[in-house]
Amino acid sequence: MGAIGTYRNTSAHPAIAVLLLAVALCLPVGGAAQQEPISHYPFDMGLDAIEQQYGCAFLYEPATIRGQRFDPAWLTQFPSLGGLLKHVSKVSSLIFTEIEIGFWTIQPSHPYGRLQGVVLDDAGQPLVGASLYHADSERGASTDINGYYDFWVPAGDVTLQVSYIGFRTVDTSFWLPFGQLNTTNYTLKSSVDLVEVTVIGDTPRSLSYLAIPAVGEQLVPDGKTTAPIADLGQMLQYAVPSFHSTYQTVSDGTDHVDPPTLRGLAPDQLLVLVNGHRRHSSALINVNNTIGRGSVATDLNSIPASAIARVEILPDGTTARYGSDAIAGVINLVLKDSLATSSVRLTTGVTAQGDGLQAGLTGHWQVYANPRGFLNLSWRLDVREAVNRSGDYQGPVFGDTRDTNADSLAQFFAQTGFGGQRVMMVGSAAIGNAGFWVNHEKQLGRGLLLYQFGGMNRRQGQSHGFYRFPYQQRRQSGLYPWGFSPEIHPGITDASWQAGVRTTWNKWQVDASQGVGTNQLAFQIKNSNNASMGLQSPTSVYAGGVRYGQMNSQLDVSRTGQDRKTALFLGFGWRYEWYAQHAGEEASWANYGDTTALGEAREAGIQVFPGYRPSNAVRAARSTAASYLQWDQVLGRHWQYSVAFRGEYQPDAGEYLTGKLAVQYQTPGKQKLRVAINTGLRPPSLAQQYFSSNISQFVPGDNGLVGIEIAQLNSQHLLVGQLLRKPLQAERSFNYSLRYQQPLAPNSTLTLTAYHINIHNRIVLGSRLGSDDDEELAALLATQGLTEIQFFTNAIRTRTLGLDAGWSHAWSLPRSQLVFRMAASYNRTRVQDVRLPAALQGLEGRVFNREDRAFLEQGQPASKWIGQLTWHRGTWELAWQSTRFGSVTYLHPADGDADHWVVNAYSGRIASRDQTFRAKCTHDVSVHWQPTSALQLSIHAKNVFNTYPDAHTHSANTNNGIFTYSRHIQQFGVWGAMGLVGLEVVF
Repeated sequence: MGAIGTYRNTSAHPAIAVLLLAVALCLPVGGAAQQEPISHYPFDMGLDAIEQQYGCAFLYEPATIRGQRFDPAWLTQFPSLGGLLKHVSKVSSLIFTEIEIGFWTIQPSHPYGRLQGVVLDDAGQPLVGASLYHADSERGASTDINGYYDFWVPAGDVTLQVSYIGFRTVDTSFWLPFGQLNTTNYTLKSSVDLVEVTVIGDTPRSLSYLAIPAVGEQLVPDGKTTAPIADLGQMLQYAVPSFHSTYQTVSDGTDHVDPPTLRGLAPDQLLVLVNGHRRHSSALINVNNTIGRGSVATDLNSIPASAIARVEILPDGTTARYGSDAIAGVINLVLKDSLATSSVRLTTGVTAQGDGLQAGLTGHWQVYANPRGFLNLSWRLDVREAVNRSGDYQGPVFGDTRDTNADSLAQFFAQTGFGGQRVMMVGSAAIGNAGFWVNHEKQLGRGLLLYQFGGMNRRQGQSHGFYRFPYQQRRQSGLYPWGFSPEIHPGITDASWQAGVRTTWNKWQVDASQGVGTNQLAFQIKNSNNASMGLQSPTSVYAGGVRYGQMNSQLDVSRTGQDRKTALFLGFGWRYEWYAQHAGEEASWANYGDTTALGEAREAGIQVFPGYRPSNAVRAARSTAASYLQWDQVLGRHWQYSVAFRGEYQPDAGEYLTGKLAVQYQTPGKQKLRVAINTGLRPPSLAQQYFSSNISQFVPGDNGLVGIEIAQLNSQHLLVGQLLRKPLQAERSFNYSLRYQQPLAPNSTLTLTAYHINIHNRIVLGSRLGSDDDEELAALLATQGLTEIQFFTNAIRTRTLGLDAGWSHAWSLPRSQLVFRMAASYNRTRVQDVRLPAALQGLEGRVFNREDRAFLEQGQPASKWIGQLTWHRGTWELAWQSTRFGSVTYLHPADGDADHWVVNAYSGRIASRDQTFRAKCTHDVSVHWQPTSALQLSIHAKNVFNTYPDAHTHSANTNNGIFTYSRHIQQFGVWGAMGLVGLEVVF
């Protein structure tokens, strides 16, 4: 041990021990202004007690045990010296080694200690993004939305600098015991000397580290006041006013991959990151008449919510920094790290109507955690039964006299399995998920950190299509005398992995990473037939599938100026993408020529989802190279700015440059005003370029829905080239935002964010065109043997205006706390122009009809208000949330002309099928009880007043009574009231 060693024996005088204990209880520990509980005393006194009880001796350096504490209860809890020392080693991070009988050495297991606490302003309000910096180790951290910090530094004498723009910097020095926790809260006082310490080292993991605070919202999916079991999309739907995602119905693959949107834009204009790294999108392209039509979404529900520590949402477009698809903004999912505890959560619930049963087992296991790294494993196992809100069917069944026979109809409805006179499943699909996620970090050496994260999710779904009735002989092979309800069973596999290293080189923070992600959908059709095969038709068949993948290589470097007022970010990236569409079995798409008794040709292909044909099969790939530069600087007392440029090359779009400028001003009264301008250019996705199929769709007709087959043509098709005259182009965006923050009182802040987004050459899936629309078009279609087609175009230009608002306040009550949060959003998207090439001139209302236009302009709630009131007292927490969803409007494609209106059976009058569905409010109640730190029980009553969207008011929109509610536009779904119970065990 060297000359500094100290030898301990059993000769310590009891009076001296008592005096040392009295002195120690009056001293602060590790620089924190806290007193140790009376049940603990200094470590050397604990060693004295052990030596007296077991007749042993310890050899150690004084600094090794300095600041450690010993609980005298340990002396009686453990029957042997070995058991006692094992426990002491666990709680103190000290290693006890017996060098000879009765003589033990004490050494630290590692050279680090842990710092945590909160940073407040002089009004007691948490400071978000305050910097804490340990110069000796070049380690640092920034506070989260609650002002909380937590990180490890070398133990011993510690000098810590705490700073925030507009506040006086605080320097503290204290002793940090080896392996121990120092909890210190800091209060910073206002100052006219605006100096900032910008911590760059962990930039890629959290967007909060950007020099100009840009995070508009940070959310923690803690399971206390959020009722959904495992779907992150639904959690955000009821937490973020500008976010929209609902369960779709009767829309093929979209029933199983919920398309999320932000600020009223399309799903593919929202970029999703995980720990600051780009997430891959789904392989599914939405081609049905739902929100997100024509776009490719990111499947948020493929990541277990139990793996996520918080969700960060940026308040404006960030294409110049993160890529061309960040037009609407960025959602960054920050994974749980070494601070997260292990837990298992069991949740179950059911709707008030007795369907939609949910059951889930989710968990997070911290395999290990120490100052040199951690390994976390999160998982999900959950099932969700279907919800059916279909109305009673009132249309023809047999097509003969049996339709007026009550017994025949009763027999028919009894065998459908849907109950009552229902013939369809309309509400949401049945889904099961099984997935896991890993997050790992390890220090490989001084200043070199290895990190990796990723996982896999397997989803199996089941949804139903339109019932095929006995009278529809062209859709019957003869296998189903009563008709049948065809089922879509997609299997969705999602997997990803990201690995990288971070280090410091010559004062530069360096991050090099490699990531790969893939998503695949395979469609199995069951309980169906290929009518053209007659009685030889299979009832179950593979209809094909799609796959998308991407590989990202990224190098990010950054450096902070010595004056802590400037920061430079540089990045270089290469992305490789691939897309594949696979043909289904021949029976899923082929025409075998069978006819009905009347000689009519029976429909070819498997009913409900005609399989992808060999002519649809495709494999495509492309690579993208990009680099960016961002410069942040503090100017004078109140100003700071950030400027960024991104250069990108894509084979289809060529070379292009985008940029961003953000300026922030902070007044002496702590108000903040931030202005940002961002340009972007988004090339079409591979799916938008190469996907093709023959789609079976039910479209609005004069007296309900009519089933037709539509050829979805990709941009490589000869006919599309003849019509558009040029390939699908990239869309260009201009994003302007203005953000204002106003402290109203202690623990209260108002935030307003206004935005204006213009998108030129916007990529949209055009409406269907047929031979009846134009004579010249009919001639072109005839050359290809087609009657109805749809394809992607750059036909429109849109403008989106919006305002987001947020306010929160906390009241301290006797032995309790009351917290209120209000968040609201309003946005409006309008089509400014429709431009078509010469071959389609005059068909603007057909290529992009009023129904599809309404999806963009009025299909999502223009406003959403969220009000949350939470009361905390001891082990109890009660929460109430009210969510108001704004109105949405459906426009029938033909009803712009009153001559096309039809009779409404409800009123007996000729009327338009257009309808505005009024704004509605849902209310949720949650009770959370935590009797111990290891046990938590939650009870949720969701939508307690059983609120539903408006029902259809025109009989023609119900399709003979089936659709009580709209299947095209959904404000919040049709689940109604639901109760859930959650039990969580923390290890």
